[in-house]
Amino acid sequence: MENFDVKNQFRGFWISSSVSGIFLSNISLHDLSNLGVYSGSGIQISNITIRDVSCYRNVYGGIVLPSTKNLIIDNITAVLNNGGGISLTGADNFTLIDISSYGNSISTKNRPGLLLMDSTFGTIQGLTASGNSGGGLNLNNSSKIFISSSILKDQSGGVDFFIDSQSHDIALNNLRIGDLNGANLSASNISGSFSFNTSATHPDATGSFVSLNNYVNITHGSSGIFDLLSLNYSPSDIPFGYPENNIRILATNGTVWYPVSSTLHTDQHSVSFDDSDELWEGTWLYGLFTNKTIPSVLSVSPSSGSRESTNIEISITGSGFSEGSLGGCPMKRCRLDRLSIK
Repeated sequence: MENFDVKNQFRGFWISSSVSGIFLSNISLHDLSNLGVYSGSGIQISNITIRDVSCYRNVYGGIVLPSTKNLIIDNITAVLNNGGGISLTGADNFTLIDISSYGNSISTKNRPGLLLMDSTFGTIQGLTASGNSGGGLNLNNSSKIFISSSILKDQSGGVDFFIDSQSHDIALNNLRIGDLNGANLSASNISGSFSFNTSATHPDATGSFVSLNNYVNITHGSSGIFDLLSLNYSPSDIPFGYPENNIRILATNGTVWYPVSSTLHTDQHSVSFDDSDELWEGTWLYGLFTNKTIPSVLSVSPSSGSRESTNIEISITGSGFSEGSLGGCPMKRCRLDRLSIK
């Protein structure tokens, strides 16, 4: 079924019995007093594709589907629905691509921009969720979910990304939490209770540290574990004159930033927490920072030279230097053409 518009009706597309092989395409479902796309509890649906569909200003939500298998949802817009954006319960083997979920409210149903409940073996790619009063993306008792190239930011209620204590085997790649000053996350095998949220404000770093402006609020429950969790950065995020090798994670729950045990991967432009125990329980603000190492000169050789010498090799050894050359000479009666720092 394709190419039709439904508006100002009781409901949009209603699946009332178990069925296999449904294709919906190029459909607009809006201003309905019920749901855009819905199937009742206990109804089994398999091999369903929903593509190029918009659901907006519907009273009970955009798309609500329980008990689906082999589901594809591609290029869907869910905007300003009173009962949340998209909700899947009991989905098995599903793919969600290019989903936009904006400004959906929970005035009638407690659903976020995208909800997965009791679902497994799923891929989410290209999800954008913002301004939803029930949160951006919620995973409840769901497993084996891979989320990539998505943006969750600035929800009007709830958090950007929530994982409950019953969910497990969650993987992330290029997941953006927040917009400006937000964080880009990658992770493997997340299990347990976590939430990730946009950072509205953050205290300035103290001492010699400067920020890469990548921040994220993380709430870590006692059951939450992971094999890998990284904050990613772009080389353009690094302040001019600061070394990439000094990038690290700092954390704060107030005004003071504390160092977190982490590992820098310059080849991947990421910094990973060393293990789950390094992600502290409760809600903390994490960010990427770097600083400059203060040079320490151990020796300079030779300590003097002959006035008649025209080419003297000067060697400086110590720590905190970068390889390079300097020109000029502060001393009288000499000319410094080249100084190599190693």
